[in-house]
Amino acid sequence: MRELMDWNYEHEPAPSQPFALGQWYERRGRLHKALSCFKAAALDLPVQGHHPAGQATPSELWMHYGRIQAKLNRAAEADQAFRQALLLGGGDILPALQEWAALLHKNKWSDSEIYERFRSEDVLQLVPPQAAGEALMYIGAYAEAARCYDSVPALTGGDRIRHIQCLILCRRLEDAVSLILQWLQGQDASPSLLTSEESSFANHALLLCQWRLHGIVPEPAGDSAPSFRQQMANTAIALGMLAEAEQLLQREGRSGELLLIQLLYEEGYFKSALERLQHIHLSSSELTHCEAARIQMIRAELLYDQHLYAEGASAFKLLRLQSPHLMLAKYGEAACCLQASLSSLSARIEKLCSSPAAQEQVVRYMECIHSALHVLESSGWHTSWTPGQLRRETAPRQAACLN
Repeated sequence: MRELMDWNYEHEPAPSQPFALGQWYERRGRLHKALSCFKAAALDLPVQGHHPAGQATPSELWMHYGRIQAKLNRAAEADQAFRQALLLGGGDILPALQEWAALLHKNKWSDSEIYERFRSEDVLQLVPPQAAGEALMYIGAYAEAARCYDSVPALTGGDRIRHIQCLILCRRLEDAVSLILQWLQGQDASPSLLTSEESSFANHALLLCQWRLHGIVPEPAGDSAPSFRQQMANTAIALGMLAEAEQLLQREGRSGELLLIQLLYEEGYFKSALERLQHIHLSSSELTHCEAARIQMIRAELLYDQHLYAEGASAFKLLRLQSPHLMLAKYGEAACCLQASLSSLSARIEKLCSSPAAQEQVVRYMECIHSALHVLESSGWHTSWTPGQLRRETAPRQAACLN
């Protein structure tokens, strides 16, 4: 198992600077120690004025402090920490709003309640509506996010894209079409020109809305057709238009099916991705190609998430042997092995009632495994999703009528 990991976490020296030390403890799952370090570092730094290079700002420190409190299920303390980060301002306003919104969502606040909380808090008088909109979009509160964007007469850059996304995701298609046309024709209040990325998104979103509303199927011609369909499918999945994406990629055969599975999974449509994945067989030779390797990685991650660690380890091992350069496969295999060891030790400790010394030894070993898992988690080996993406499968769906 040690050969699967590229570091020796037990012998990595602990840093002396409080913030770095807090991160060191957090990677090892020692959350109470990390909490003390982040709080000490936050209290030691001046609220205003010069901050030493390489050190976190006070708002960033309170952000980390709030995250740890949230991980420890201390909602009230986390709430206050995120509020403090917002009061301190700086470049951490949006992350603090996102973390705060995610905390409230996790604690069963409805989207409308979170929106009203944002509006009623005095601290949010300093926050632009776009930031509140992006934070609400982060947790999947698209209708409320759209209301924030609606209140801004001249959105620019990514905010315009997010506004259109929210309108489409909450089924305000006519409003989205009107906004896109104003944007493309230069009739909106924004003085900035469209970038190539913005123009591409706007045109694809417009075609998809017209398809959904009027049955006008986009029909690209020539050699660029496959690329066009793939780009359109990518936009369609991001806008929740799964039926359109499926129809676009049907013409691309096996490569289209593999791309569809990847897009579905990465946007949080796990059940839909899994249903399609069950009908896909990948040969060992295919795993040297990026497309197939990504699909195998998704298959292995899904096994891991279903607690099928033996099967997951085998899937990761096959990928690791065929693509030795893919470090994420090594980390995934190690995580499966560690989780299997934890399950085995948990079962074993229940049988050691008469031996306190043996129980203590097993508990220490389990603590080491937990630390190793936290180190692996910090590597980002597993696909991650926003709270909004994690709501994809549970959100109410509207039937799509395609011609």
